[in-house]
Amino acid sequence: MESDSNYEPEPEEIANAETNKKPHKCEYPGCTAAFSRPSRLEQHLMRPYKCKQEGCDKAYTNPSHLKRHAQSHSEIAKTYTCCVCSVKISTLSNLKRHYNRAHNTERELHCMECNVYFRKKNRYEEHMAAHKHESMYKCGICEKEYLSHTKLKKHEEIHNKIYECPIENCSKTFTKWALMIKHKRKEHINKYPCPECGKEFLTKACLRLHAEVHSEDRPAIPCPYEKCTRLYYFKRNLDQHIRRKHNGQKFICDICNRCLSTKQKLQNHIIAQHLSEKKPFKRKAPAPRKDTGQAKRSALSELTGLHLSVKAEVQLMKRNPTALLRDAMVEESVSEDDRVSDTSAKGA
Repeated sequence: MESDSNYEPEPEEIANAETNKKPHKCEYPGCTAAFSRPSRLEQHLMRPYKCKQEGCDKAYTNPSHLKRHAQSHSEIAKTYTCCVCSVKISTLSNLKRHYNRAHNTERELHCMECNVYFRKKNRYEEHMAAHKHESMYKCGICEKEYLSHTKLKKHEEIHNKIYECPIENCSKTFTKWALMIKHKRKEHINKYPCPECGKEFLTKACLRLHAEVHSEDRPAIPCPYEKCTRLYYFKRNLDQHIRRKHNGQKFICDICNRCLSTKQKLQNHIIAQHLSEKKPFKRKAPAPRKDTGQAKRSALSELTGLHLSVKAEVQLMKRNPTALLRDAMVEESVSEDDRVSDTSAKGA
């Protein structure tokens, strides 16, 4: 459910939550105090200790508060100096509070591993549990474990929250923000066409990003490296170019150690090569040759249109016409003898 932690409540929701925790409000004009118990509201309304200074209508529930307020009417303001950091404080009670919070470490709990002090025992226990990688708090619904009570309380709010589909005429509700977004993208598909080229996009953000392509005055960003003449219209493309070409960034597959230039290519490689089922490769049977049983003619014979022997072709390549003529005459006589022998054989 960590994906739902990015949800930020509206100010009205925060105010409603605080009102539910402290429903008893003070009705005194200009007072915004609220209390969780009616007894504390009654104690707040009863202010028997009033300031006796002329023109001052302040009243307090505690005599120490009245005494501290009376010092503000004194012409000579008395101050108290801290013996450790020399800071000056108006009242003795504030000086004691300052010393206990800032300098007094006698009652603090000390972590010996990282030399950190804690005033509250629960904070100290949570800190020590983090050192031991132990979870102290568990959710009673999904049994997720957390190191701090604050994170557990924040997680428990997720189980009580319901996310409604914002599309009209759709009454579906979801317990997770991610499920609602998935439903919205799958069931309520909105396409936003580009007025310039007609290309459609699923979100307005993608359409706005695409609209920059049609801008006539968009600047081209050159590569800052010397002897590199590449230009880009988007800074993200320039950053990717610098990482790939100049910084030598590579994305290595953990399965086959293959190096790829971009993260997208690595993801496509893993899906295609390691996650998808490979079909067995069947080699096709070669087609039968059309010139089966015939002597293959050389390229020289094809270009000249002559039926030459291998020796004649060699002589022709060597530019030796005398030897070429002699070989041609020998071949002609041999072929003539063959024709005569064939004729006599047929006559017999």
